[in-house]
Amino acid sequence: MKKNLFILMMIATSVGFWASCKDKEDEKVTADIMFEEPTEGASFAQGDTVMVHAMVTGSAALHGWELEIRKKDDQTVVYSTDAHDHAATYHIHGEWVNNVSSATQMEAVVTVTVNHDGETAVKSMNFSCQP
Repeated sequence: MKKNLFILMMIATSVGFWASCKDKEDEKVTADIMFEEPTEGASFAQGDTVMVHAMVTGSAALHGWELEIRKKDDQTVVYSTDAHDHAATYHIHGEWVNNVSSATQMEAVVTVTVNHDGETAVKSMNFSCQP
């Protein structure tokens, strides 16, 4: 009898742990990405500092972010920073000094990892750099 009670308690405990750790499959985490700087279509002269500020708000805890500044024509990355941080809100800041040698269309790209399955939310902001 004691053995059956012990087995029953072990099963109940295991089911309790399993149920508490199981993710809710119907809840999809989302992220809203808003650029504060630069503004769409902004232009920067040689030597100007391009300031990138973005605000990310998640529907639940997010799992990290990456900021890249890159050339649109060939996707060359000229600046990159990231963080693996579990939070529902991120304030992302980066800066890069324009050093292009010819007129170049650029983009700032924020990629947010929304879960441990690797799903992401991405938003970009276009601007131009002059020599």
